[in-house]
Amino acid sequence: MANPRPPIMAYFQFTHLPAGPLQEVSCRFSKLAYELYTTLPAGPELSVALRKLLESKDAAVRAALGAPTSGDFVAEHTNWDMIGPGE
Repeated sequence: MANPRPPIMAYFQFTHLPAGPLQEVSCRFSKLAYELYTTLPAGPELSVALRKLLESKDAAVRAALGAPTSGDFVAEHTNWDMIGPGE
């Protein structure tokens, strides 16, 4: 009997993204998520694997958007000890 579809799988959809790099990157993660949930037994380890894959997908999609430029807040700060909460 196949695993029931985990709710987290909804976050691996990619057709809502614009065609191009964002959709291409997300599609790769979607395919792997589908392969994992259809081939591995249901349980806590599958849940962790899918959750961490989702975190990786989100980071990869952000990377595909582009890195911060020199005018961005993050690039302007070099002394991280000086940055306090809310800055």
